[in-house]
Amino acid sequence: MALSKRPYCYTGGEVVITLSLTDPETGEMNIPNSVFVRVLRAEVDGTFTEVVPRSEVAVGDSPQLVYRFSSTDTAGDYVAIFELNFTDFQTENREIHFSVVEPPLYSPTVKTLIDGLRLFLRDNKPYLFRVDEPIEHWDDEELYAFLYFALLDFNGSPPFWTSFTFETLPPEAYNIVVMGGAVMALIARSVLEAGNHFTYNDNGLSVTLARSQGYMSPAQMLLTQYAQGKKSLKRYIGLSTPWKGIKHVRAPLSIRRPLSMIPALENVFGR
Repeated sequence: MALSKRPYCYTGGEVVITLSLTDPETGEMNIPNSVFVRVLRAEVDGTFTEVVPRSEVAVGDSPQLVYRFSSTDTAGDYVAIFELNFTDFQTENREIHFSVVEPPLYSPTVKTLIDGLRLFLRDNKPYLFRVDEPIEHWDDEELYAFLYFALLDFNGSPPFWTSFTFETLPPEAYNIVVMGGAVMALIARSVLEAGNHFTYNDNGLSVTLARSQGYMSPAQMLLTQYAQGKKSLKRYIGLSTPWKGIKHVRAPLSIRRPLSMIPALENVFGR
């Protein structure tokens, strides 16, 4: 099966390359006697420069071979060539392509939110995936977009408008924005899986690939918690709280007093 997304890492980071040792036809593990790997970098002229000379990789009894490549400071496209040697003197070569990219210039606050969202989605340990390819489902740019949409939703939600940015967002609101980002991510994944819905029937044997609802169900559950938490937090902030990001001029007492009598607004305006 082809990789759905090429593995990547940032310059100076580490990319984890996973090679399946399971026969796709029989489902049996085919453990090689020894494995050697070379890593090459693609040049502009179409040639390749060897970055890691042929070296042996330890082989265990796992159905997956994990190779960790500590990247250089040179961004570009790379290929890892695995030479699998079996006891019957057969040799099989496999190639895994990956990329080394320049890291985006995210602030420490944004990076904390991105890492928190990735952890929340359990996308921080792709080698634990048992059905999908062991690579991250979402890259940092996608997670940033989901967090940004959640921040916009938080700012525009009642009982009043706010204008928080990631830098002015109070730490008390981090979990709400991360939860909102998770809702956005799961809905986006559900839409993708709906487009990939597949059904095959052959002489009574039916095979169906339908995973959209599997992502939509937790999204709906989180959406309820997110909406309740968002409403409670914005009530807690209140119009009278001098937090940065609130767009308002303090209302006169003659206006605030009657509004505070309304049960839905008592925690906002105070009695």
